[in-house]
Amino acid sequence: MKDVVAKLNKKKKVNRAKSDYVLNYRDKCAIIKKTKRRATMKITALIAEFNPFHNGHKYLLETVKSKTNECVAVIMSGAFIQRGGIAITDKLTRTRFALNNGADLVIELPVPFSHNTAQRFAMGAVGTLKGCGIIDTIAFGSECADITKLKT
Repeated sequence: MKDVVAKLNKKKKVNRAKSDYVLNYRDKCAIIKKTKRRATMKITALIAEFNPFHNGHKYLLETVKSKTNECVAVIMSGAFIQRGGIAITDKLTRTRFALNNGADLVIELPVPFSHNTAQRFAMGAVGTLKGCGIIDTIAFGSECADITKLKT
């Protein structure tokens, strides 16, 4: 995968420091689709902001990774978060936290969705994940442990 990222960086003349963490989601999806292991690889996605990244987020990533035994992709807001706020930490720092704590792939949610209401945030995230065509399952965390309340 590093070879493919290096080739993309040469073609696009991307700043090397940022290219280690940030590619647009179509490039990342293309890389995964081209790998031969994709046929057997299962990918679970999390929709998140990680603003700021804390122990609950770390627990969620570890739990999803251990229970599913799959690769974990995170779709995350960039500089702007829900309802138009500005993120406490920059997107590269939050991406590093996610990657260092169990995420295998971080995709940036497009700005028109990331700075909108919770419903549009979720709709945009699910639509982007569907557009990638690589996600098998979506997982989520909740402060409420009662699944029946979450279904209503």
